[in-house]
Amino acid sequence: MIFFLLTLYFLSAALRTIDVGIGYAAWAGIGSVGAAAFGSILLDQPLTLVQAFWLGVIIAGVVWLKLADSAKLRGQA
Repeated sequence: MIFFLLTLYFLSAALRTIDVGIGYAAWAGIGSVGAAAFGSILLDQPLTLVQAFWLGVIIAGVVWLKLADSAKLRGQA
């Protein structure tokens, strides 16, 4: 519960400088990957190659969103 509240705090702090859509997408993506990694590492849940591929797609999407938003923040868009 403490970590969930911390993520909400950091999300609200990030939303002061980035758009809500970008912030929420990044927050949801990071949370999904974190939950999958937590389950695989600490709870011995199997992580197949296909699942690892799609987690990589989520990570790439979050990075892509951040890079697209950073050009806007610098006034280049």
